[in-house]
Amino acid sequence: MNGTPGDDVLCGFGGDDQLSGFAGNDILRGGPGHDFLSGGGADDRLLGSQGRDTMIGGTGNDVMRGARGMDDG
Repeated sequence: MNGTPGDDVLCGFGGDDQLSGFAGNDILRGGPGHDFLSGGGADDRLLGSQGRDTMIGGTGNDVMRGARGMDDG
């Protein structure tokens, strides 16, 4: 699932999701499953959930929160 040049809120579902925020101050929230979250070029919030998630913030001042002992950033 891809965001827009503006500010987006993207939420994963039950499977393995790929969320890309691109430009804008985005919030990406992984769901259950092994998700890939990529913030892009602004100040983003990447929120992992159940499953083993991979998070890449990109440029900007990003906040990453993962599930205890399960996520990589």
